[in-house]
Amino acid sequence: MAKSRVTAALLGVALLLPIALAGPAAASASENSDDATTFTTFGYIPTDGQGVASSTAVERQTARVEAFDTTTAQSLSADPDNEPIPLGDPDEFAAAAAADPAYRVVSTWTDKLGKTTVARAGNGTTWGLTKVKNKHNVTLGMVQKTTKFPREGGRVTSGNSITYTTDAIEWSCTIISCTPKRTMAVKVVIENTRLGDNYHKGLITAYCAGVTVCPQWVVNAAG
Repeated sequence: MAKSRVTAALLGVALLLPIALAGPAAASASENSDDATTFTTFGYIPTDGQGVASSTAVERQTARVEAFDTTTAQSLSADPDNEPIPLGDPDEFAAAAAADPAYRVVSTWTDKLGKTTVARAGNGTTWGLTKVKNKHNVTLGMVQKTTKFPREGGRVTSGNSITYTTDAIEWSCTIISCTPKRTMAVKVVIENTRLGDNYHKGLITAYCAGVTVCPQWVVNAAG
């Protein structure tokens, strides 16, 4: 659906291309911003040195993000990690084993490298999905897609945590290329220590860089 929508919009721009054949003045007119179409994307898109992306790359990432929503078998029911990871705090380990509501697993999925990732309800103030929703306007979809589509170099392990960074971008696109109009970085921090239910602690925080509350256009870009 995403691919057909983006393609249809860009084809509308393509109808302007014959104007370029009429001469320099007409070609100049066809390059005006009024002839471009606006799209928003979430996740890594390769660009050139000026930050310009091909319209094909924008279309491809839009399709990937929307397809992720339908891959529920992979995105919402991943098994616990089998890899050796350190045990968490003893009190938290016991709380998870005892089904404390704060440690309820809301969702499991796999990140870009196929590692199982977890979002728990959390305590609402310092960690977990409830906290990032209420404080930062970050949805579960934003968390999942940041871990699935990080920017280049945007998956960094430090001690027992993994920090993911990706970008929401609003583009002005012609049939050939897309130029960024505005960009917002999104960060997700996952704690990689195992608790008593055999899943790791998971989501600690997620936010839009530079602001307390993520703008709605970023939320919409993630879908």
